[in-house]
Amino acid sequence: MKQKLYSLVILTSLFAITGFASINAAETTETTTQTEVTTTGSSEEITTSSDTVITEETTTVEESTTVVETTTVAITPAANSVAPVTTKNINKTIKVGKKYSIKKKLKISDANLTGYSFASSNNDIVTVANGIATGIKYGKATVTVKNKNNQIVAKINIKVKNNYTNQELRYLSSIIYCEARGECYAGKLAVGIVVLNRMKSDLYPDDMVSVIYQRGQFTPTRNGAMSKALAKYDNGKLSKKCIKAAKEVLNGRRTVNYKSSEYDLSKFLFFSRYVPRAKLRIQHHMFK
Repeated sequence: MKQKLYSLVILTSLFAITGFASINAAETTETTTQTEVTTTGSSEEITTSSDTVITEETTTVEESTTVVETTTVAITPAANSVAPVTTKNINKTIKVGKKYSIKKKLKISDANLTGYSFASSNNDIVTVANGIATGIKYGKATVTVKNKNNQIVAKINIKVKNNYTNQELRYLSSIIYCEARGECYAGKLAVGIVVLNRMKSDLYPDDMVSVIYQRGQFTPTRNGAMSKALAKYDNGKLSKKCIKAAKEVLNGRRTVNYKSSEYDLSKFLFFSRYVPRAKLRIQHHMFK
């Protein structure tokens, strides 16, 4: 009986030992088969207890995934890209009242003229219309030319000179002073216009001095007033308004504004205190 009991205890112990060994072996096996991940370069080496497996581009994601999107923008030249142009710089001198064809200089035809724009830096000195610049008064201005792409293709630097000589200014200013120094500005202009009109007429000499000193025409040339006026001009003491009026007339002005009306005197050849069939009266003078 004791021998059987002893055998049973031994068997039970062996069973327990065997079970514990099995469990320990299972845990050992489980531990051995756990995956070791070693990342080398672009591949990951996975090792098990029995085999080594090489897997390309394996990624382990835990819990959450972050996705990065990369947008590639292709940069290509604009469909309407325009090649740069070389700006031409041109210097030109013209006289007051004279014209200069910019379109001809730049070889722009009338058919293509609408594809260009022209802008003067000072319209009081130079104006531009249809590709043609006109000198208005003494000074300088720059005309900028742009093409349809708003590119500057040319800059025309225009110097406008007076359309008269110093002698002409001296004599005309002096005769205006003698005849109209007490008149309004329109009266001063009108006297100067008559003198210039006579220079253009076949009935009178074609130079200013000869017109002014023509026999029997201007009283100041006979009574000494003209000589005194010339001396005042030379000394810088002549009326500035008389000189200004002379400059305007010499530069082409042929109209006057009087009592809110504008009058064209381009055909007038006479003025005096009394003129038969006069067409215009300005203060103390009659004109026709």
